[in-house]
Amino acid sequence: MRLPAATTSTSLSYQYYPLTTGRHCPILLKNGRKRAAIRKFFRGSGPVTSNHAAPTAIAALDELHTSKSYETLYEHLAARDDAAELHLAWRFARAHHDLADSLPEADKGRKEALLRAGLAVAEAALARAEEGDAESALCHKAPRRDWVGILLGALGTYLPTKEKVANSFRIRDALQTAAEMRPADGSVQLALGEWCFKVAGIGWVEANAAKLLFGQAPESTYAEARSRL
Repeated sequence: MRLPAATTSTSLSYQYYPLTTGRHCPILLKNGRKRAAIRKFFRGSGPVTSNHAAPTAIAALDELHTSKSYETLYEHLAARDDAAELHLAWRFARAHHDLADSLPEADKGRKEALLRAGLAVAEAALARAEEGDAESALCHKAPRRDWVGILLGALGTYLPTKEKVANSFRIRDALQTAAEMRPADGSVQLALGEWCFKVAGIGWVEANAAKLLFGQAPESTYAEARSRL
């Protein structure tokens, strides 16, 4: 599916627009053009709703993910007024993660900002789903709690030991629940395998910090990691 020329132009500049959460999100625009121009391709005549999701719009978003056009996907989702809806929210959280992962290590500031913002999106969506939001049926019939775990894991690089250790239990619980809900989802098994691998190689400092702070350290083995990877 052909994308608008504006999204692939090399003459792009950042502008910031407030989201409904009160946060501000960078959106790439050509020559200061209004964000309506960036939305036009995906929005059509109106917003995507939970009951009448536009299949071409969703397919186009997923095609951008498949083609690893992470920056473009992030821009389009950031420009949507309905990005908080559950069937889009997990895609938006994933877009934050994938874009951060694609950036060079030297761009640590933006990587961390993207991961933190993506985690906020994932946690807000999960909270809505657990409150009984009917849209949860659009999230593969289960809240996409795996992205909470994946984003928490990715954030570990930027966190102090105490917070990292505390998050390791949250990551495990989120991914194990996601694996139970969607046992055939290879991405969940991969994420859980990566968690097992990291925990199996946990250092003495982190292990002892976990025991002092929480009474125990997270546990796993390389064999368990291999069985999931």
